[in-house]
Amino acid sequence: MRDIGCTRRGYLLRLVALAAAAVLIAVVPAAAQDKKDETDTKPEPDKPKLHKVTKGDFRVEVKLSGVFEATKMAPISLSPKAWATLKIVKVAPHGARVKKGDVLIQLEAKKLEKALREKTDAVQLGEMALKQAVEELRVLEKSADDRLMAIKRGHKRSLEDQEHYEKIGKPLNRKATDAALKARKDSLEYTREELRQLKKMYEADELTEETEEIVLKRQQNAVQRAELAYEQAKVGYEKAVKFDLPRKAEDLILSRKARDENYKSQLLLAPLALKKKQLEVAKAKRDHAAAVEALGKLKADRGLMTVRAPMGGIVYYGQCDRGKWATGAALAPKLIPAGTITPKQVVLTVADPAELLIRCTAPEKELHRLRKDLAGKATPTGYPDRKLKVEMASFSPIPMPGGSYDVQLRVVDKSGGIFPGMTCSVALSATEKKGVLSVPAGAIHGDAKERYVWLKTPGKPQKRVVKTGKTHGGKTEILEGLAAGDEVFLQKPK
Repeated sequence: MRDIGCTRRGYLLRLVALAAAAVLIAVVPAAAQDKKDETDTKPEPDKPKLHKVTKGDFRVEVKLSGVFEATKMAPISLSPKAWATLKIVKVAPHGARVKKGDVLIQLEAKKLEKALREKTDAVQLGEMALKQAVEELRVLEKSADDRLMAIKRGHKRSLEDQEHYEKIGKPLNRKATDAALKARKDSLEYTREELRQLKKMYEADELTEETEEIVLKRQQNAVQRAELAYEQAKVGYEKAVKFDLPRKAEDLILSRKARDENYKSQLLLAPLALKKKQLEVAKAKRDHAAAVEALGKLKADRGLMTVRAPMGGIVYYGQCDRGKWATGAALAPKLIPAGTITPKQVVLTVADPAELLIRCTAPEKELHRLRKDLAGKATPTGYPDRKLKVEMASFSPIPMPGGSYDVQLRVVDKSGGIFPGMTCSVALSATEKKGVLSVPAGAIHGDAKERYVWLKTPGKPQKRVVKTGKTHGGKTEILEGLAAGDEVFLQKPK
């Protein structure tokens, strides 16, 4: 019984010991963990970051944004020579596919045809007027000398008539006037003398009384008439001497002056008339030529009223400007039936999508990387899974307005489903080298004269002068000064 009791008591003691040991084991790790946590909360000093130099591929890419543009485009603009009213009857819709010869624009032509008929009539009338003027000029030129001689001959005759009147006509008129008065006076004397003679005869009683009375009365009447005629002659004579003859002389003088002036005027006007007719004919010829030219322009403009596609392709409204259709939105409201087109403005463009190029704008910082042999990939914005191979077609070293530079890329791959005006991103491989040492660009220090890195060594960091190449994408090519496996500090060590 004692042995059994001792055994039970020993078992209990072992259980107590095991429980105490378990508590001790649980407490010790917790304390250790608390001590560790206290250690972790203390900040450790920053360690300089390192970069291990390795060999690899070094690629410099020029990334640009671009717009697809057709290599074959036909801008449609109307440049009428005379007709300015371009009113639309119908027009091909934007985006329509057309073949060569299809009607793009049909314009209203009724008013133009009316103007053509009127201009045709005017040309014909002008041609007849010109022929008439030419004939008149021919006659005038042919008779010019004769007319001039006639003017001179008339003036000469006028002088001769004047001289004849002064020397002969004027004295003769005076003599005739005097003679007429004298004749009247003599007639009166003769009549009176006859009356005296009759009276003498009657006094001698040679006739009967009745006969005497008749004869005497008749003669007395004759005397009275002669006296009246003489009085009239004297009045006429006085008037002729005082008024008529001086006035006639004065009129002749004035007439001569007028003839002299007319002669001078005719000498001046005759050549002027000829010259004027020559100028009129020359002007008529010019006017007729201008009318014929205007008629030709109207006929040519009539042909513009139906605009056909010069090539097959897609119809775009507006003009392509570096791949973009900037004017299309403004033109669309005008390109409708009854809309009007502005002459000499590109209203439509037919673009062939079979062959495309890409228009890009490069910033000046990328200019030194552009070369004729560059190639790369273009990713259409609308089709990001497609990668089209592109090659440099041309680039201009002359800055455009705004300071950027024009770049044109040729699309080598087939571009089905891609149309002019779509945008894309382009990556051109400017430089690609294999087995090149490079380090992050931030690890390079110094200036253009001397460039260096801080190299990790067993002792203190060492300043190592390096020769660098190109820098791109945050990496700088190392030409001399480092080897594969070297470690450089990314920042200057303290």
